[in-house]
Amino acid sequence: MKEYGFTLVELMISMALLTVIGTLSFVAIEAATSASALAMARDRVQSSVRDAMNAITTEAELAARQSNNSLVPPLQAIQITSAPAPGSPVELVFQVPLDGTRLLWSAPIRFRYVNEDTNGNAVLDPGEDVDGDGALTRRIVRMQDINGDGDEDDAGEHRPLAAANDLSDVQFALDADHSLLTIRLEAVVRTSVRRTERVTAAVTSRVYVCN
Repeated sequence: MKEYGFTLVELMISMALLTVIGTLSFVAIEAATSASALAMARDRVQSSVRDAMNAITTEAELAARQSNNSLVPPLQAIQITSAPAPGSPVELVFQVPLDGTRLLWSAPIRFRYVNEDTNGNAVLDPGEDVDGDGALTRRIVRMQDINGDGDEDDAGEHRPLAAANDLSDVQFALDADHSLLTIRLEAVVRTSVRRTERVTAAVTSRVYVCN
């Protein structure tokens, strides 16, 4: 009577094949997961710079090019302020008309760039959480004294712009007569799969100041 079974060599070959198949499957899953994480991170940074840029340009194009202290409130030309507050490298300040006469203007609007990432590694390190919210803040904040009480801390006067919190660099530049504003935004994030891998996006826009 014949006996059926597997020889030791056959078992070793089978185990080797299973090991190779398992390894290839793991590599394929890891590659698919990494590609998905990269795509999500890329979409995130592109949305950050695009949405923030749209929000800025919509209002900034209505800004005033020249000052007029005879108006109430006094009208100040669009300007760029360097280091307006701790943790803020730059801000854009301007006013927009409230009606068609151009005699009534808004309180100053501030687009303040806040960046807690002092070493530029896109990770919240000890000592960087200035506002104490447990997250790395890298965003533009829109500030305006709407009720005229002299500060910008009341409800609705201080809000993040376009929910973008990945902005690693923000630059504003004005030409000599304040008629052309150049804005450059850059965003950087790290993927959830490989923390050392960074995804970046940048956009530059030129805004012709209308008023």
